[in-house]
Amino acid sequence: MNDSTDLGGFTINEWTKKRDILKHNLEYSPHWEEAVNWYNERLKRRYFDPMKRMEKYATGEGFSLVTIHCSIIEHFASITQGKIHNHKRNNLSPAYEYSSSSQHFQEFLNNSYLFSEYFTASSGSCSIFDSSDFYSNVRCALLHSACTKNNWRINTLSCGHSNPDQKIMTINGQGIKRLFRDILAKKLSKFLENYKIEIKESTIKRLYFARIIDHLCEIRPDDNYPWWRER
Repeated sequence: MNDSTDLGGFTINEWTKKRDILKHNLEYSPHWEEAVNWYNERLKRRYFDPMKRMEKYATGEGFSLVTIHCSIIEHFASITQGKIHNHKRNNLSPAYEYSSSSQHFQEFLNNSYLFSEYFTASSGSCSIFDSSDFYSNVRCALLHSACTKNNWRINTLSCGHSNPDQKIMTINGQGIKRLFRDILAKKLSKFLENYKIEIKESTIKRLYFARIIDHLCEIRPDDNYPWWRER
């Protein structure tokens, strides 16, 4: 990529200039606000707007949409923790790299408030769903086999299946697990709104954010920038 490459809301050159300002002041400021707005615009253009166009005319596009949702989930797991995927990671690699998408994805399902009611066991009880089941039979099954497995179904509220509380996913007495992709899309959009608030309130989240944007721009790690110093 070159400096004028449009990343969907900003260019590499714009970020390069902005990061040289941000490294001198980690307190939230209009400069951080602008960078976060660039990021939001990127996700809007590259993911959320195309999904809305698909949803508008969707009949059987649930597999396509949830495949995109799973991509966004893994990205949210990365940017909220400052994690970068490297399938060649070894014992000498920095702590912010991960090689196991399975562990990374499942930890987010288990620990994020977005999915806590589905995958996190409350005191003295079992969780309703298994994150390894979701990873293997929704995320991986869609990406690698273009299907869902192990009784997972993708539906919408308009399909007529019972979901009075508008849950992201439900399970019936026969063990049929239904993922409501329209509800999931709304929750992911809300997560992005909340993330913008979290960045404003948390220095560490800002550092993680800047590291991931650097990586997005293919800027190599540089300890002169505080977000590349391991934490």
